[in-house]
Amino acid sequence: MLCCEKCPRKLTNCKPIANVVPNDLSSIVCVGYHDGKKKSDTQDRFRHCFKSHVTDTMFDYDEYDLKSVSSVFMEAILMDEINNRA
Repeated sequence: MLCCEKCPRKLTNCKPIANVVPNDLSSIVCVGYHDGKKKSDTQDRFRHCFKSHVTDTMFDYDEYDLKSVSSVFMEAILMDEINNRA
């Protein structure tokens, strides 16, 4: 789901693929393609940004990294559900 067609951070070197951004920009969860001009490892073509009132991060990933991070997040949600069943 693409809420913002342009980078929510207003960067010109990244094109969003998918994101969730509220109207007040209080948080940002976004993955896009960055231009790779400043990156020595050009295989890391995906940029992931997460911003909230507590944190502000930006990571560059290759496809394997993106799949690995997604897999770990999904496993954590599943394990939390299993461990907290009453």
